[in-house]
Amino acid sequence: MMKKVNQRFEGETYSCRYCGKENTRDDVEEWKCIHCNNRVLIKTKDNKYLVRKQPTEIENHESILLRGTGLYHEILSVVDIDYVNNKCSLNLRGHGNQKFNDEWINVMWNDNEIVD
Repeated sequence: MMKKVNQRFEGETYSCRYCGKENTRDDVEEWKCIHCNNRVLIKTKDNKYLVRKQPTEIENHESILLRGTGLYHEILSVVDIDYVNNKCSLNLRGHGNQKFNDEWINVMWNDNEIVD
């Protein structure tokens, strides 16, 4: 039986900056490498590099890719984090306050960042 791939992830590649191994979409679980369990670096079909984080993992001054806009927006401040329900509110440059509920957030990968 062939697995149906979510079109949102079509054309993405997944590599691990820690162990250097490639992963397939079927391998990746929780957006971590199956070989070493570190976060994978995702290259989108639009040649953007990002990592996916839960709302409770987001930090000030990261930039996130908003669905629908195709643009990165800097997080000016994390307004509220609800660890129990995996939610957060973020104040984004040019977009004001945005709420994220229990979904993965596309975060711009910084070349100097260690992906864990």
